[in-house]
Amino acid sequence: NDLLPYRAMLVDILAKVTALRNKGASLKDVLAANLTKPYDASTLGDTQQSKDRFITEVYDEVKDFPPVVDGKRAMPRH
Repeated sequence: NDLLPYRAMLVDILAKVTALRNKGASLKDVLAANLTKPYDASTLGDTQQSKDRFITEVYDEVKDFPPVVDGKRAMPRH
């Protein structure tokens, strides 16, 4: 159960980054949106460098995500 809040944060930030990216937001725009702010007090790594690195990774990942079909996302196998 300790991981549930962390998972909720990941799902929330992933959805927000995806929505911004789909609207044509640049990485600079997404970083400026300060999407981690609601979670900063409750997570480790509360430095600007850490937050920017995390958001950048999410931003780069969502460009290649397959679509959700019937509530599921089929991730590619490597």
